[in-house]
Amino acid sequence: MNSHSRSTVPSIDWLGQLGRRWQTTTLGRVGRFHMGTTFPHAFQGNESGKIPFIKVSDFSLADKSGVISTANNWVSLDVASRLGARVLPQGCILYPRAGAALLLNQRRITGRPCIVDDNVRGFEPHSGDVRFWRYLMTLLDMKRITNPGPVPSVSETQVSSVQVPLPPLGEQRRIADFLDIETTPLDRLTTLRKEQLTLLRSRRFSLVREVLMQGLRSTVTESTGLSWLPQCPADWKLTPLRYVTQCLDGKRVPLSAEERASRQGPYPYYGASRVVDHIDDYLFDEQLVLLGEDGAQLGNPELEVSFFIDGKIWVNNHAHVLRPTGINGQLLAEILNVFDRQLCMSGATREKITQEEMNHILLPVPPIDQQSELVEWISSERFKLSSLQDALHRQIATIAERRQALITAAVTGQFDVSTASGRNVTDGV
Repeated sequence: MNSHSRSTVPSIDWLGQLGRRWQTTTLGRVGRFHMGTTFPHAFQGNESGKIPFIKVSDFSLADKSGVISTANNWVSLDVASRLGARVLPQGCILYPRAGAALLLNQRRITGRPCIVDDNVRGFEPHSGDVRFWRYLMTLLDMKRITNPGPVPSVSETQVSSVQVPLPPLGEQRRIADFLDIETTPLDRLTTLRKEQLTLLRSRRFSLVREVLMQGLRSTVTESTGLSWLPQCPADWKLTPLRYVTQCLDGKRVPLSAEERASRQGPYPYYGASRVVDHIDDYLFDEQLVLLGEDGAQLGNPELEVSFFIDGKIWVNNHAHVLRPTGINGQLLAEILNVFDRQLCMSGATREKITQEEMNHILLPVPPIDQQSELVEWISSERFKLSSLQDALHRQIATIAERRQALITAAVTGQFDVSTASGRNVTDGV
C-alpha cells in the first residue's frame, strides 16, 4: 500500500487525479482472484440441492443492481468437491476472462455461493464495501490491459496489478450508497429506451405485413388462406416463388476459412445471413436476392434472413441465390423476411430451408406498376424507424456517459457524496 504526502493529491494513470488525499493500492492487495472450472455436461442440470454454475451467458440473469443468484446450470457440492471446483462466496465480483464479452466491461456480484466456468473470474475483496469495488471496476476498460491476439484475454496478474484509490471504509459505504441511489433512475431510463428499441425492431417487420395485407391504394381485399398473411388486395396474385425467380444455387462456391484468409480482397463473401468475409474475386454481378438456407437465425422471426444485392459478391452454400424474373427484387427480399419460415423449415438438429420447399413458397405478387411504389413506401417508413432508432441509441450512449462520469467523480473523490447531487455532477456531461 502506497501512502502519499499530505501536500500532494495522488493520481492514477487510468482514472486521473483524485479529489482527496486518499491512499492508493492495487486490486491484488485488496482482494483475491478466483479461477473458474469446466464441468462435463453430464454434471449439469437444474435440480434442488445444487448451486449455480455461472457462465458469461448467465450474466443477463442478474437483477437490476447487478447481483446474480441463479444460472441455467447447477451442480451439487459433492460433484464440485470431487472435481476440485472452487466455490466462490457471496459478494464476489465476476467478470469475463476472454472473448468479446471481456470488452463489454460487464461486472456482476454473486448473491449466493456459486461455481463459475473457465471463462469467468471472481474478485473477492478482503475488506471494504463490495459495491464500491464493483462500481470502480465498471470503470476499468479491459481493452487497455488485454493480451493481443485473435481472442482478447486478460490474466489475473494483469488485473491484480491495476492501481486503484483506497478511501476509508466509511467513505466507501457513503459513495456506494450515493451511487445506488443516483444510478437507479439512469438504469431505469436505459432499460426503457432499450425496450423502445425492441418495439421498433418488431415494427420493422409488422409494417411490411400490414402493407402486404392492405396495399397502398383503397382496394378490395380477399382471403389468402395463409396463416402469416390472412388477406391481400384482390388484384394481387398468390404465386409460388419458382415462377417469379431463377435459382442460381448451382453457381455457389464455399471456401474454407483458410482459403479466405489467403484470398483477402474487396468483394463481400456472404453466408447464411450476413457478410462473413471479403475476398479477392466474385461469382455474381447483378441484382439478386439471397435467402438463408440454414442456421439458427431462421428460427428467429425478428432477424433478417433475406437480402437484396446489386453488385459483385461471392456466396457460399448456406444461402440460396435467386434471380428475380417476375417480381421487384427489393420487394421479394421484404416478403421473404416476413413470411412464416416455419412452414418450409426442416431438419432434426439444424433449421434448414431446402430448395424444393423454397420453390413452393407462396408469395403475394402485386401488379408490376405497384411494386416500385410499395418499395418506395417501405423504404420511407423504414427511414423514419431508423431515425427513431438512431435517436434512441444516442440517448442510451449519453446516459451511459453520464453514468460513467458520475461513478468516476464519486470513486475518485471529486466531490463530497454526503452533500452532492448526481444531477449536478453530470449536468455538464
